[in-house]
Amino acid sequence: MRTQKEIDKAITNFEAELKKLLKLGYSPKQAVKKAYEAYPVMQLMKPTLQADLTNSFIAGYGNDVPYSTKSISMAMAESWAADNLTLSSRLYGRSKAVKQSVADTLTQAFKTNKAVRDTAKSIFDGYGNGGIIPEASLPKFINDLTKLNITGSSTPEAKQLQRKVLRSVRDKVSRLTTPGVRAAYTELTHAIDKGNDERISKALETAVQEKTRYNAERIARTENARAYADGQVNRYMNDNDIVAYKWRLSARHPRFDICDFYANADLYGLGKGVYPKDKLPTLPAHPHCMCHIQPLTELDIQENKQHKGINQAGLDYIQTLTKPNQEVLLGVNGRNTVLSGKGAWQNFARGWTSDIFNARVPKKEHGALSGAINDISLDANERQKAQRHAKLFYETIRNSNRTVLVNKISKSSKIHRKSIEKVIEHVFDNMYNLNEGNTKFEPDFQMAQSFQRLISGTPLKRDIIMLKHERLEYELMHRYGYTDYATAHRITEQKYNYAEAVRKEVYHVSANIKKTK
Repeated sequence: MRTQKEIDKAITNFEAELKKLLKLGYSPKQAVKKAYEAYPVMQLMKPTLQADLTNSFIAGYGNDVPYSTKSISMAMAESWAADNLTLSSRLYGRSKAVKQSVADTLTQAFKTNKAVRDTAKSIFDGYGNGGIIPEASLPKFINDLTKLNITGSSTPEAKQLQRKVLRSVRDKVSRLTTPGVRAAYTELTHAIDKGNDERISKALETAVQEKTRYNAERIARTENARAYADGQVNRYMNDNDIVAYKWRLSARHPRFDICDFYANADLYGLGKGVYPKDKLPTLPAHPHCMCHIQPLTELDIQENKQHKGINQAGLDYIQTLTKPNQEVLLGVNGRNTVLSGKGAWQNFARGWTSDIFNARVPKKEHGALSGAINDISLDANERQKAQRHAKLFYETIRNSNRTVLVNKISKSSKIHRKSIEKVIEHVFDNMYNLNEGNTKFEPDFQMAQSFQRLISGTPLKRDIIMLKHERLEYELMHRYGYTDYATAHRITEQKYNYAEAVRKEVYHVSANIKKTK
């Protein structure tokens, strides 16, 4: 994701500028204001984020995207969440929050630094008597200093350093001379100043590298997840063969939340996590949500079992949960109210909304490119180059020595050469009734890459999945009578999902959509 690189670059520059301004004596608020004017993190990430959102939409849609990249980009800049904020408004709003958060964190660190220095001075002043500290007062004097965080950190190394400093201070003060006390105070203040620098450094790290990065990455991840879902829904919204969607949890789903409810509750009698097309909940369900949907046909569900009793269906699922998960979903009081029959779960479920998914639909422009390659790591120009490369590679395969080709792929994959022959025939030679009519499969960049690695003897895991996918698909269509490619492909994906493997290994996202060929 290009946005991540832009975030890293902007944050690094923002932090460096902040450090420079603070050293020049600017107050935290002034330094943050000037540094953010020079490196506005949220605004700097916008252009690349919009490009990433366009590519995420294309990835979600799959093959034959009927919209131009310009129209997709414009649609992805529009609002989609309940707060009705456009992308620009969301980034601007977070900019204000980021500046305030960074300024508050640094201000607190500066206040702490001043308090430590002032307290140390007051301790010396309080115990001093004619320039020396009485021997009888030394234990309490050292004990009072011990309470200060002199080094600005709490690591074992910092604590060891603090003990070393205090031992040295004690030794100097124990001389019972004015020069000894002065030397002790000077050493302590030097240590405090170094500790204050450490405190400011940690505050900067917390404010910039943690809080600012968190805000930027949260927007990027959530907006990309939504753009991907918009692409999926746009593909299937007018497809009469698709009658429902299944809510799928991300492979990296970290903990129980509303997404588990959406993915496991059988609210409409169509199966766990299955929703009629016009009842799909809003996705993503929360910031950082990486859930996705799987399109289903009437063959995948029993439509005659559909019902509208979601109140009881939701309660039935909730009753199967453990008490801790019930409380996570409903809250302690909400759980008691719902399970006692005194309130509806919809009024307490955290993150639940009755709003349905309302896809952002790009405008179709005259001359919009179709058949855009499904590769979210490439911009429009690179996709065109990749498409040309794929076409050239496919032609090379078709004109190459088939025996040599089969032997090389069979050796590197450890799959019988007879199976490899059928795969090559299926992918490169055979004509099928596809969306474009009776034709061969369109060249695909990722598949071309897979075949290249197989030929060179350096296959990856997803390349083997691809071979097994094509082999099974071939058998279903030529041996078992599944003449409809879409049906054979859908069945094959349930066992060997090459598109899923590509998205996980190349783009680090999980999805379950039709593969581009």
